[in-house]
Amino acid sequence: MNNLLQDCLSSIDCGNICTLFTHDPVRILSEIELGAARAEDILFCVCLLDPLPEVQSLLSQAIERLALAAFSIFPTWYDRGVSIDPDSSLAVADQLSMPANAHLWAVPGPSKPWLQRAVHSCLAGRHPLLRKYAKHIQADQLALAIGRQRLCLGLVVDDASPRPENLLGLAKAAEWLARITRSRIVLILPQAVATWSEVQGIAFASLPGQTVVQDPGGNEGTPPPHLQERKYTDKIRDLVLWKMGRLTEIQTT
Repeated sequence: MNNLLQDCLSSIDCGNICTLFTHDPVRILSEIELGAARAEDILFCVCLLDPLPEVQSLLSQAIERLALAAFSIFPTWYDRGVSIDPDSSLAVADQLSMPANAHLWAVPGPSKPWLQRAVHSCLAGRHPLLRKYAKHIQADQLALAIGRQRLCLGLVVDDASPRPENLLGLAKAAEWLARITRSRIVLILPQAVATWSEVQGIAFASLPGQTVVQDPGGNEGTPPPHLQERKYTDKIRDLVLWKMGRLTEIQTT
């Protein structure tokens, strides 16, 4: 795992949000995705938003990305996996009730009707986007299947001039997703909107567990001089730890 991904994740607990303002959201996304591809214990799920849509459309996109992510790792759900034989004569419901799947029901959480339909969808080669269920049920069940600790959802805005109402909707959507999925949310926003009033709830920790990091590049958000000569990812790491109060002296070598 590279420094940037590791430090984004170490800076927040499940159910909380990390925000990064940057002059180049796609470049930051590439850094994080590179780290995620090398990390066995992290599934980084991305919504690239350009243009930034209104809140309901954003939530629909996020849930679809969760469904695609869940499909990509099926049947290794719920940490220990789902034991399913697609060639068995037993119905999916019966297979889910077998002793091999007893761990699924040992802890409250999975919805048996949702899981049955989701497994049917995956076995048919479709991602488990079950629109008959409300958004909050879909988001909760997909995050649970993937693993709340394993999942990290990235909302990446590559729109330097979004509609103000949509930017406000993004803040509400991020808070909703963090609360419902109980997973980590990483917001990557253009530096151009860092001072907009619509993101002040994000920027100044009105959301739980908020960590805000400014991109060291460019004039806005430029770090102190002793950070200037350090590698880009090292500067991000130190800024995250400094915000968290876990760094009292920044290394200069």
